[in-house]
Amino acid sequence: MFTHLFRSIVRNIVRDPWLPVMTWLGLSIAFFCSFTALIYVFNELSYDRVHTGRDRIYRVIRFDEPVSAHFAGSPWPVYTIARDEIPQVEKAALMGFMRDFRIMDNEGNQLDRRFRVNFATPEIFEILSFDLVHGDKSALFGSPDELVISRSVAENLFPGRVNPVGEQVRVIINNQEEVFRISGVFIDWPETVTFRIDILCHPNHALNAFLLPGNPGIETDWKSAPFSVFVLLNENSGKEEAEQVINSLSPYDQDELPVKYSLHSLKDFYYGSSHIANMHHHKTGSRSTLWLLAGTALLILFIAVTNSILFLIARFSSRTREMGIRKVAGADTADIVKLPAGESLLVSFAALLTAVMLIELFLPNISSYFRNGIYYHTLKNYNYLAAFAMLSFLVAMLAGWAGGRSYSARNPALLLRGESRNRRTARFGTGKILLSMQIGILIAMLSASGFIVNQLNFLRNADTGIDKDRVLKVMLNPQSIPAYASLKEELLHIPGVAMVSGAFEAPPGFGRIISEIASPDDPEIRVVANQLVVDNLFFESFGINLYEGRFFSEKYPSDPNESVILNRTAVAGLGLLDPVGKLLGDKTIIGVCEDFNLTSLHTRVQPVFFSMVSPAHIRELIIRFDPEKTGQVVSGINALWDRFSFSTPPHITFPGQTIDFFYREEEALFNMIVRLTVIAGLISVFGLTGLAVFNARRRTREIGIRKVNGATTFDIVRLWLKEYLALVFIGLLSAIPVVSYLVHNWLQNYPYRISFSWWIFPLAGTAAALIVWISTSIQTYRAASQNPVKLLRHE
Repeated sequence: MFTHLFRSIVRNIVRDPWLPVMTWLGLSIAFFCSFTALIYVFNELSYDRVHTGRDRIYRVIRFDEPVSAHFAGSPWPVYTIARDEIPQVEKAALMGFMRDFRIMDNEGNQLDRRFRVNFATPEIFEILSFDLVHGDKSALFGSPDELVISRSVAENLFPGRVNPVGEQVRVIINNQEEVFRISGVFIDWPETVTFRIDILCHPNHALNAFLLPGNPGIETDWKSAPFSVFVLLNENSGKEEAEQVINSLSPYDQDELPVKYSLHSLKDFYYGSSHIANMHHHKTGSRSTLWLLAGTALLILFIAVTNSILFLIARFSSRTREMGIRKVAGADTADIVKLPAGESLLVSFAALLTAVMLIELFLPNISSYFRNGIYYHTLKNYNYLAAFAMLSFLVAMLAGWAGGRSYSARNPALLLRGESRNRRTARFGTGKILLSMQIGILIAMLSASGFIVNQLNFLRNADTGIDKDRVLKVMLNPQSIPAYASLKEELLHIPGVAMVSGAFEAPPGFGRIISEIASPDDPEIRVVANQLVVDNLFFESFGINLYEGRFFSEKYPSDPNESVILNRTAVAGLGLLDPVGKLLGDKTIIGVCEDFNLTSLHTRVQPVFFSMVSPAHIRELIIRFDPEKTGQVVSGINALWDRFSFSTPPHITFPGQTIDFFYREEEALFNMIVRLTVIAGLISVFGLTGLAVFNARRRTREIGIRKVNGATTFDIVRLWLKEYLALVFIGLLSAIPVVSYLVHNWLQNYPYRISFSWWIFPLAGTAAALIVWISTSIQTYRAASQNPVKLLRHE
């Protein structure tokens, strides 16, 4: 029976392949998009699953009440308390990032590759999942000169060596050369982890200016919080009890240092870290982007499925007599539905194979569009293949049932007369409903793309208060900081350089020093402000305008120790009417500058106060230059670093690049929506073209009668296009309220945003109408331009 059914399906497809081919093309593209989205969703939801005990692993985070912000860093004593005094904690470890760690080759040259180096206490190997291929986990970090490295690092440093344990590595750390010994090699973590580690060293080594156990007092210092503290809770232990113990043992009066500690689950690192201020160096995900991608992919799949249903109805409308004969011969509903369902299943299976091949071919390129990439291989992941096959089967059954159900329920007498529709559906009502839904989805996606691109352009091009196009920044490391004064002087000799200044950290950026300041007029008025420590030419370099008073100047030797500058937002927050000359703490306010954005337009302008920094604390050079001589300036900086014989090349950043990085989520969202909109439009073109062909066949006699009665080809084309354009209008009306609601809520996330642009909707409707016109006009014209005599002979 199945052989006969299969032969019948194949014979009918070969006899009339037009609509099955269009269905296959549409489904192949839709499956490709939806399967890729499914891969991305599974990929995003798999983050940090490499750690087997992740349900019990937590990181200690702190909430600083004065600045109303959470931070991932903790003081050293929190680690000590968690390790020794909290009964709910099974293990506790301390870890941090090593910034100044450079591996040298045998000739004394620094290796080009940058490794992610962390320091950690030995307990980290019992909390996080490190699978050692060489070395003894229980004996690691017995001495400070040990290194534990990943297998990829081992292959890079010791090519061809099977077991590098015991080998030595030369390292420059804190501008001093030391020799380390390899004591362990672990298997690299997969890419789907929030933070990655290439090398681990003993915690006696330095992290920037902070010295670990070798620095007296760091073990008891509650104010410095540069460490990550991880804990592994006991089975069936609640985190609330552990949090209470940590907070109860904090030695500071909460009125003096209002800080509260809490535990942040490893399961929430990737998707639950948006409230943590200093997580920008780690991978994080966006649930809204995830659901938006999944929802958009489902809409594309819906368009393809509706096309399949419409095509099946169209194909079997020409086989009504066959359906009637089958019903007279005793076929029940299931027997009738088997034909369209079988054809739908065959086409869907072909589309599944095509989609899987496209995924294998294009996924590496598609991965580059996603910020965190996609790590997947179809043929090695049977779970994915099973999910794809099940989804394809469900789509085929849905389309087949919907396409065949209408004929199985009809009167056999009507079917034998060739009537596929009753009078109530004579104008193909089901098709119009499905088509209007398709067009509405397409208009919604086009409209959403318009709003997103407008907001993105607004964010990128808005005036942030700094001259971002004429400034670049050069990071200084411990080796180049002592040469700050000489570098400033030499940089001014590079053609195109107009001014050089410096700061501990200059905008735009993520880092910040936050302090609470009190109003000179009323000590009860207090403002949480960002502190920038800069040199005397900072404002002129960035093109920041002066509102009143003066900037820092070498003419006033007292400025480094006695002067401070506020921005206008800080002045307004403190309620100062005449701020210049008043004391802010122990310093005098000498000027007020115009507002500018420290970070991105995701947040409003914040209060800022400026003080002068000593050359020893400069971390960034700020160079104002002529944009037409960018190449000369960059070449000159590289040559200057070579002349000073620094071991690392200069790290040059442009504010415009940083600003683009701020809006990477919006960029990814825009790219995603635009590409999926194009794909949805393409699938709609397939559907509209196929249905135009079907309509031309179905209404052949109608065309002939109209032409005999005097209608011109143009009259018939215009009549049909009016019917299609009416569907566009219905789709537009249905899309407007949905998109308006979603876009309005999305724009509320931005304090600085575009106004709601209603003109985007008619523009999207016009684009959809153009797509409909292109898809249907050719087939409509061909049908309407035929000889009426030939048309009237059509049976």
